[in-house]
Formats: sequence, structure tokens, C-alpha cells
Amino acid sequence: MIEWLTLSKAAAPSAPMLLCVPFAGAGPSAYRDWPDELPGVEVRAAYLPGRERRFREQAPRDIAALTADPQPLAELVEGHRYALFGHSFGALVAFELCRTARRHGLAAPEALLVSGCRAPDLPARQRTYELPDDAFVRSLDDLGGTPPAVRANRELMELLLPTLRADFAAAQTYRFSTEPPLTTPITAFCGQDDPGVPVEDMAGWARHSHGEFSLLTLPGDHFFIAEHRTRIAAAARDALFSGRSTPTR
Repeated sequence: MIEWLTLSKAAAPSAPMLLCVPFAGAGPSAYRDWPDELPGVEVRAAYLPGRERRFREQAPRDIAALTADPQPLAELVEGHRYALFGHSFGALVAFELCRTARRHGLAAPEALLVSGCRAPDLPARQRTYELPDDAFVRSLDDLGGTPPAVRANRELMELLLPTLRADFAAAQTYRFSTEPPLTTPITAFCGQDDPGVPVEDMAGWARHSHGEFSLLTLPGDHFFIAEHRTRIAAAARDALFSGRSTPTR
């Protein structure tokens, strides 16, 4: 089950919310600096099993099953305007949360913001989760994003591998089930040097909403969001306060 951790120190009871879903292996701390970019917005991050304080729980390998229960989302968004953001694995989770909301008659998000992830109807280009440990770790190196201190600590990497492998399995075996496109506007962000997600794979997100679609390519590799947090947060803020999901230029 998804839990949601509040990261903002103070927000008005009626403040709009940005719900952030981390990338593979990450927990809520991946978004700990985002509230600084979003005054007046309550920033919450998905807390999935298998990481940080939920480390002893088994990480899920099925995105559809993870997002099927509407109750946590329903309790969270009742009476609030909200947007969803997810990076990589987290983008597929955020997309499925949008569809869960629609299936169960919950309020739709003001925007779905996705980054570093193929359109959901496209198959994964690789199945790295099946690789032996050494080869799997090398595939992580190719993406970047693993702090050097963590990468150099073999014991720590061994502890993290089950969750990382489970998240990659969930993303790489994800199967799109056909439903009508969303009405929620979608903004997609792509790293121009991302080795695993080319621009054409990100452009495919346009097929999944009848609402407005924007695609912005930014300098950087798969973890370009670390350098462009301000730009992405501005798109979320614009969606929440003006009803539009368009990136600032």
C-alpha cells in the first residue's frame, strides 16, 4: 500500500497538493527540497514498501496492484486540488493513480507531470532487472543517479539491490491495459541525453490524454531532474494555481 509523507513544513488547510512518486529504489527523501520551490503548495511524497523506514517490507513488483486501492488517495485528496508528479518508475505509478482516481469517481488531478519514462503503452526497451548482480549494478551506473558513496559501499548496495531490482521489474514488466485517455493535462519532461528514454518515447504520452499535452526536453541524462527541479516545480505550480499544465520557458 502507498503511504504519503508530508514534506512541507506548513501549508494552509485548503492548500493545493503536489503528490510526488519517487524513482526506482528511492523514498520520500528524494523530494525533501521540493517544498522550497513551491510556497503555498503542500508537497507530499509516496512512501512505498522496501525503502527508508519501510525497508523491511517487501517492495512491490506490480504497479497495477500497488495502485489498485483507491482509499489512500481518496482520503488524501478529498477537498483538495492536486497534481501528480513521477519520475521514471514513479511516472508509471502516477499514471496508474490517475486512472484509479477515475475508476472510483475521485476528483481528477489538475495535471499529471511525468519525466524520464516511456509512454505507458510502449514496451520497455530493456529488461535489466533479470541481469546478474554485477551486470545489474553496471546498468544502474549507465543511468547515473546512484551517489558515489553508496556505489562504493558494497554492503549497502547489497542491501539496496532487492528493492532496486523489484522496482525495475515493476517498471520493465508493466503492461498497459486499454482504457480511454485521461482528460487530465499531461506535461512530460525528457533528458536530452537520457540513454534509456529517447524523446520519441516521451512524446507518446500525448496519446494518453484528451487534455493539453506539453513536452519539454532539458539538458542532462536520466537524472536531469536533479538540475531542473525549479523548472519542473514551476510547471506544477502553474498547473495548480492557473489550471494549466505548461512548462515555463
